[in-house]
Order: sequence, then structure tokens, then C-alpha cells
Amino acid sequence: KRPTIWMNVTTSANWQRPAVGVVRVEQSIARELAKIYGDQFKLCVWANNRFAHYGGDVHSLQPAATAQVQKNTSVPKEQLPWLFPLLSRRKSLMAIAQATLSLTPGIVRPLVNRFLYFARNKVLLLLNSRLLHKLRSGLLHKKQPQLQSGEPARRQARQTGSIFAPGDILISLGLDWDSGVYHAFYKIGKDRQIKIITCCYDLIPVFYPQYCVGNVASLFTGYFIDLAEASDVILCISKQSQADLNTLLHQVGAAIPQTMVFPLGDNVPANTEAPLSDSVSSVLRQPFILFVSTIERRKNHEVLYRAYHLLCKQGKTDLPKLVFVGMQGWGVNDLMQDIQLDPVTANHICMLNQVTDAELAALYQATLFCVFPSL
Repeated sequence: KRPTIWMNVTTSANWQRPAVGVVRVEQSIARELAKIYGDQFKLCVWANNRFAHYGGDVHSLQPAATAQVQKNTSVPKEQLPWLFPLLSRRKSLMAIAQATLSLTPGIVRPLVNRFLYFARNKVLLLLNSRLLHKLRSGLLHKKQPQLQSGEPARRQARQTGSIFAPGDILISLGLDWDSGVYHAFYKIGKDRQIKIITCCYDLIPVFYPQYCVGNVASLFTGYFIDLAEASDVILCISKQSQADLNTLLHQVGAAIPQTMVFPLGDNVPANTEAPLSDSVSSVLRQPFILFVSTIERRKNHEVLYRAYHLLCKQGKTDLPKLVFVGMQGWGVNDLMQDIQLDPVTANHICMLNQVTDAELAALYQATLFCVFPSL
């Protein structure tokens, strides 16, 4: 029997905004794999702490209904908040381990850290074992008939979550750090004996946390450590991403899985007959410079705005229009307000949002040149 090739499309299934790069990669590769493998290729989504078969096809990814369950769950107003937030078993174990390490004398911390690192998955498996569940139930004086009456529900949950067969392959290329699905990869791979293939886009939050929101460096460091432990292969979108990943894993003493570099595609279909919006048509009628990117701090739109401000202040009136194509991200509220209110550059900077592929192709063909001042 040929193994089933599963692809986790949770990111695309839940996406509600115009597609960004990761979403495009996930959907494009899903479409190509469907062409190559046919019925051998299937889609799945992460919902209710398990993988479930996704009923739609690669051409009509819609938000998964099951993914809305957590959003619709509300806490009664009369319920008092917990003094400390309740954590999952995994996060509780990590908190205990961190406290243990912090209270350990400095001279033995490296040894304790190494022990905790290599023991963490075995402890997690123990915490999720049926033996421990029965022991816990016995300590809570639960009666056997109650356990038996609940068994069909537990068995049904296992059947619902076990869509994988031994030898299957699971590919996950989406925003796994955002959905928390990566916590399940190790257990699924070991218990179900399937191959796990994941993706590393970049390590910017680890090596350049100053350009990101909040304390993301520790979050992403832990994410890549767990990903390396669970993955049979990690696909990297560039040699630089591959080198950065291996550097991080060596620095923290994590597992070193196989990595492979694959280039991102550029075969965007051209549709010259598609109508163009009035805003894009207006831009095409004059000379312009193009910057295509989500508007975020690390993309450094600000340096272009300041350059244009200085040029305009110097009396340069024959400047080509500066065109930003992309959605507004985080950390740029002040910049967006500056551009909006600056009378000096008012007629020289244009921002386009939700541009279609046909419009983007037209902009690329007509621009004087593209700029990319990313930090």
C-alpha cells in the first residue's frame, strides 16, 4: 500500500485576509502536489487538539468550521479569574523545569539543563499516558463504571484524531508557530510512525528581535528546537535560512535534522485580460518606483519615505512616484501617520492594498525599477 501524503493546510483554511507569502507558498505547493500524487495526496487541518481530514480541495480552501470553536467559547462573567493562569500540561512542565533550573546552583546548571532537555519528551509522553490517567482517576476516587461509560467518547476522539497510518507523510509549511500545532509533531511522528516534513522561512525573530513585536526571540527559539526534534526533514527557503537554522540548533545543543533548500516559485499566472482598478491604472500612467512587501518595521519603508521627504525639501519636483504595494503590518502606525499627514510628500508616495496578481504583474512590467531596503 502506498503511503498517503498529508498536507497541513490549517493556515490557509483559517486565513481571512488577502494572502501573504506563507499562505501563497502553502496553497501553491498543495496545488502542485495534488497534480503529482492525485488520490495519494490529502489535506488535513489542526482543530480541537487533533488533526482532521479537510473536506475541501486545494482550489477552494475555506475557513474550517471546527477552528471557530475556541473563538466562540466564553467564560461566565460571574466566574472569578484565577490568581495564576491555568497552563497546559506541556507549558506547566516547562514552567516547573525553568523554575528548577533557575534555583539550581550556577556551577551545575549546564548539566541540569542538558538533563531537562533530553528528558522533556519522555516526561510529556508519561503525562499523556493511559497508565497515568488511570492512576490519577484512582487517586480522585473515580469509580470504574464512570470510566467505562466515558470510554466510547475517548475512543471516538482517538479515532477522529488518528487519520494517519504508519508510513504516511505529513507536510506542514504554514504558520505553525502561531497555531501551536508543532507541539504535536513529535508525538504524532513517534506514535503513528509517520514522516514529518516542516519548513523554516527565516530566523529573523531569533537574530533580529528588535524588529519584531514583544519578546518573540525566546518563543521562536523554543519553536525551532521543538521543530528540529520532531522533523525528519526541514525545508529551508534559502541557503541563508538553512545556515541560520543550523547555527541556532548547534548553539542550543538541539537535535540536528536533515535540511534541504528549495527556492520559492515565481510562476505567477499572467492574465492580461483581467480589469485593473482605477488606483492601479492611475499609477501606470506616470513614472514610478515599486516596493512590494507587507509594511512592517523590518522591511524599512521608513528609509524610503525619509529619502523622498529630503528630496522634496530640496526642491526636487520631477521625482517618480514611490509606490508601496502591501498590507499594513505591525510596528508602523507612526510611519503611516507621518506619510498620511506629510504635505511635502503628499503627491509623491502612493500605497496600494489588496492588489491582484494581474495588477501586480502590470506594475512589475511598468515600473522604472524595484527597491527592497529590508533590514
